[in-house]
Amino acid sequence: MTVIRIMALTLALFCAVEHTRAEFSVAEEDYILRQLLQSIDAPKKRQQPLDSEFNNCPEDEPFPCKSTNKCISLKHVCDGNYDCPERWDEDQEVCIAYQRVPAEDMLNFVEQQARWLIPAFFKSIVKSRDDLQKIASALSTSANIDVFQSKLHLSRQSARDFESALYAVRSNDMGTLERFGMKPESWSEVKSVFKNLIDSGLLQQ
Repeated sequence: MTVIRIMALTLALFCAVEHTRAEFSVAEEDYILRQLLQSIDAPKKRQQPLDSEFNNCPEDEPFPCKSTNKCISLKHVCDGNYDCPERWDEDQEVCIAYQRVPAEDMLNFVEQQARWLIPAFFKSIVKSRDDLQKIASALSTSANIDVFQSKLHLSRQSARDFESALYAVRSNDMGTLERFGMKPESWSEVKSVFKNLIDSGLLQQ
């Protein structure tokens, strides 16, 4: 795992996934969704995850402990031993994210696939571009679908629909995802990311 990946992972875990839902009419939700999808195509500037403000660790020990200045080697992250004083290196969400697509790549994936992902699964919770970061963070750190649902305050139906999309990928069933709105040309990327989520336990109970 590269230094960039571990810092992206760490920053994602520091982000709060709390989400307060506002009440909107169907027409308002549709308008907000259209505006959001348009904004995704606009140029954006995102802070780089390796800014020295966030990580002063040396290259051979790039993982920063959460509440101290101690840095540790990646081989000591999620190895069953506590190396950070606050045990951050063995935190459950850290170890889940350690197995998943890097946080920055996960956010890029959510943004690139937003035109079908949001209407299919997240329409009721996405009101601004910041909510895409919350979705990416939840995908990176949720142990299973129930935790994912809880982090994002998804309806049970939305969570079950997303779960069925994961099962479809596991069965190599592109047709189900196309019915959710995915374009055929996105299949390869979607399959790769969803398979990573499946392999790292998102479908486990």
